[in-house]
Amino acid sequence: GTGNYRAKYIQKVNARFTKYQNILDNKKIIFIQRKKTDREIINQREVNNFLDSNGIFKIDMEDFSIQKQIQISYSSRIIIGIHGGGLTNICWMNLKKRNALIEIRDKNDDYNNCYFNLASSLNVDYYYLKANNQKARKDFSKKRLTGKYLVDIDQLDFLIKKIKKKIF
Repeated sequence: GTGNYRAKYIQKVNARFTKYQNILDNKKIIFIQRKKTDREIINQREVNNFLDSNGIFKIDMEDFSIQKQIQISYSSRIIIGIHGGGLTNICWMNLKKRNALIEIRDKNDDYNNCYFNLASSLNVDYYYLKANNQKARKDFSKKRLTGKYLVDIDQLDFLIKKIKKKIF
C-alpha cells in the first residue's frame, strides 16, 4: 500500500471499535515491544531501565486479545515503539483527547511514512526518533529496512518531556 489513509474512514473505524471503552488511566504512556521481529533494539536493557524509571508501561500487544489491545490503547495518551505493525494500535486511542505517537525509526529511512500518515488521519501528534541501525539490511522485496537499532535515551527522554508538556 501507499501508506495513505482516508481520515474519515479511519476515524469511523476508531469510533466503532472504541464506542464502549472506559478510560482506565488518562495519562498512561506505553512502549510497544516486539517479540518476533527482524528489527530489534540493541540497548534494550538501557531502554527498559529508562522506561521503568519513568513509569512507562512495556506492552507485548501480541499477548492480548484484540479487545484488550483496544482497551490498552484507548487508555494510553502516548504510544512509543519501533517501526512496525504494533504502531497501528494508535487506531484505538481515545480521539477525544490529545494523544501522541513516537516512532523509533532507522535514521536513513526517509520513505516509510505510513505511521505519520496514519497519525495525521487520526489527529494524533506524530514524533519520531531516528536510531542508528548497526546492522542495516534493506529487503528490496518488501521495501523496508531490518536490523539492530541503538536508541538514544537522552533524545527519547527529551521527546517524552516535550510531548507531556503539550498534552497533559
